Amino acid sequence: MGEGKEVDFKPFPWERDIPLTCRKCTNSRYVTSVCYAAHQAREEADRLKIENARMHELVSLVQSTIGKLLEENYRERIVAVINRGYGAKRGGSSK
Repeated sequence: MGEGKEVDFKPFPWERDIPLTCRKCTNSRYVTSVCYAAHQAREEADRLKIENARMHELVSLVQSTIGKLLEENYRERIVAVINRGYGAKRGGSSK
């Protein structure tokens, strides 16, 4: 079993995107892949943080817009109810 036979490995697809040597680790494919995966995870986390901040801004904008619209709508409804009630009392229409 394993008489010291050397095997020439072809690079994996993800290895094409990384430097030829890992600056932080050994040249082990496993260690290099872990470093590369950690780097990709950090980039993805940074991208998601930016995207999350944008979504929070959008949600805040939508909430404030809906709040303003509801506030105006409720004001109009309250005024309409008051006017109807006041008009009914002044007009003397009784049922």
